[in-house]
Formats: sequence, C-alpha cells, structure tokens
Amino acid sequence: MDFKVMAAAAEKLKDAGTGVFGKALDEFNGAVPVIHSLGFDITGMHLEAGVPPAISAKLIGAVANVDVAKIKDLAQKNAENKVIVLLLKSLETAYNLKDQLKELQFKGVEVDLTLGLPPKVNVGFLN
Repeated sequence: MDFKVMAAAAEKLKDAGTGVFGKALDEFNGAVPVIHSLGFDITGMHLEAGVPPAISAKLIGAVANVDVAKIKDLAQKNAENKVIVLLLKSLETAYNLKDQLKELQFKGVEVDLTLGLPPKVNVGFLN
C-alpha cells in the first residue's frame, strides 16, 4: 500500500473520529449539571490529540452523596445522552458492589471518565 492511500485512509478515520468526538464533547457539556447535582466536582480534564482523539475528566465526590434512586431517575430523564447514561450506570454498578463490601468504610468516590473510541468509565472508592 503506498503512502498516499494510507494518508487518505488516515484522514477519513480522523474525520470520522472527530465527528464522534465532537458529539461526545457536546454530550459531556450536557452532563456537567448532572455531575454537579450528584455532588461531584470536576477536578481535572485532559485532551489526547491522536487518532482517534479523546478527552478525559476526573470527578471526585463523597460516598454519602451517592443516591442510587437519584442515579436511576437521572438516567431515565437523560436517556438520550449516552455520556450521562454511561456515567450513571457505571456509578450505580460500582456503588452496588461497594455495598457488598460493608467492612470497608470508604468516604470518597473517584470517577475517571474518558470520551473516546470507545468511551470508558472507571469508578474507584477512597478512604
């Protein structure tokens, strides 16, 4: 495969990734009020300029503020926003797992949200 064909294929991939990335970024902007309503602060953001591009955010909150009923309600109300739903479902799953570990008295929740291809959420608990 010659260089021109490879460059054209890379450009198509970049354009497709940028469109998806832009939509995810718009959805993240829509998620900010939901994030704050759950008692989380956005403590950092990072941009990965690659193919495909990615943006990541770190969210910190208190375990006491996590309300599974509120999470489920917000997920239903924001079903069209994939970023919100991914974040909320991940938080709900992690919180339910934490409930099974009652001996561990975690006080904080840390969420690493990455918007890219594919998007991912990592939820951790802090002492």
